Amino acid sequence: MTAIKTLQRRLDLLEGRPRTEPDIVEMVLSTLEDADLDLLQEFSSLRESGFDEQQIATMMADRYHLAQNAVKHFQSEYVRIAGEHGL
Repeated sequence: MTAIKTLQRRLDLLEGRPRTEPDIVEMVLSTLEDADLDLLQEFSSLRESGFDEQQIATMMADRYHLAQNAVKHFQSEYVRIAGEHGL
């Protein structure tokens, strides 16, 4: 019986609990334009691939500065929306 309870606890941890607070990231992403989302996706993919900032700037060329602006916009919207929801 103890093994079943232990297994159930492990399953509960894996499943996760439904969250009642709003998903701020989803709300922020909805404020961005498609072009900004594309830039953020490209930028984050390059970072996840292990490239450093200088390499990313070289590969993205003129889009790098646009991506940096999209990051700043994301951050400011995140702060604004988090403040509105008291988080």
